[in-house]
Amino acid sequence: MGSFDIFMLMPHAEKYFANNTKQALWSFIAPLAVAVYILLITYHIDGTSEFVLKSYLWLLLWTVYLGAIKMAIFLGLSYEIIRVLGRKHLFAKFVNANNWLMVSAAMALTLPWLMLFFGQTMDIVMPCFLCAVFYVLLMLCVMAKYVLDISWMITFTFAVACVLANAVVSVVLGKFLAGMFIF
Repeated sequence: MGSFDIFMLMPHAEKYFANNTKQALWSFIAPLAVAVYILLITYHIDGTSEFVLKSYLWLLLWTVYLGAIKMAIFLGLSYEIIRVLGRKHLFAKFVNANNWLMVSAAMALTLPWLMLFFGQTMDIVMPCFLCAVFYVLLMLCVMAKYVLDISWMITFTFAVACVLANAVVSVVLGKFLAGMFIF
């Protein structure tokens, strides 16, 4: 329920997320479910041959692997920022809320991907995709504001730092891992 309240930008969404380590660890199922959801949608749109199925299973493992690396770096950066802000006691709640935020982010980003798969041109898809990305950034800001109980200015700076760190990590991992598999 909390992920839908985040999707609707409700300030009371933070009450759905527990501030304990056990709930934070169990919430890592949500990003895995999102990866499976996205790959199942693309699989059903793209094809059903055995080769395509094996490719998607490999892609699922690759997505989970890259997601785990990016999540570890993101959570490390987040922990350091939260520690500096003096909100270290709320880190488990932040992890829990952030993992469930991925469900809402997947819902927001599904429409542009489906438009692209169904043959829309990039002139139509790109504005929709940019709006969805900004909406996900806004959801991250709302979540961080109410979960960590910090000001909007710090929340926006935190969200932008996380997005920039994610982009840098994606580029560096892409370059590094692509070089590892050249035969």
